[in-house]
Amino acid sequence: MEFDFYCCSNCSYTTPYKGNLKAHVIIHSDVQPFVCNVCHKSFTQKIALQNHFRVHSGERPYKCDICGKTFAQSSVYYQHKRLI
Repeated sequence: MEFDFYCCSNCSYTTPYKGNLKAHVIIHSDVQPFVCNVCHKSFTQKIALQNHFRVHSGERPYKCDICGKTFAQSSVYYQHKRLI
């Protein structure tokens, strides 16, 4: 099985899906179409806006099963898990 890969002309990102490349290329531009309706901060990707909104909502969906501490962002949670 052979795939055609789409490559970003600005970095080393590659994907077999044209739609993924289209979504990715936005991060290299000044276009930030996703805007927080609370503080009006803007983002290039929808997931970044969703993660940011946790600042306002107080949502902390990542919980350490060892100490019980909760986190708003998965990256901080996984960093914590590596340190325990």
